[in-house]
Amino acid sequence: MKKKFDGNERLVVVELYSQVDSAVDQLPYTDEFDWLHDEFCKETEKQIPKSQFFRWLTNLRKTKGGLPRKPR
Repeated sequence: MKKKFDGNERLVVVELYSQVDSAVDQLPYTDEFDWLHDEFCKETEKQIPKSQFFRWLTNLRKTKGGLPRKPR
C-alpha cells in the first residue's frame, strides 16, 4: 500500500476537507470523517482503509501547503 497521496488525490482531499467544519484531529469516528472517506473513495475510484486515510490526512495537515488549519 502506498504511503501518500498522488497529485490528483491531494487535490480531491483539499477540496473535500474545505467542505467540513472540524479540524483533522477531531474527525475520527464522526459522520464528517465517514463522509470525507466515502467521497474520496468515490471520486478517486480507490478503496483504502479508514485508518490509512486518516494517516494521510494527518500527514497532509503537517505538510507545508497542505490542509489549512481550522479552529478546534
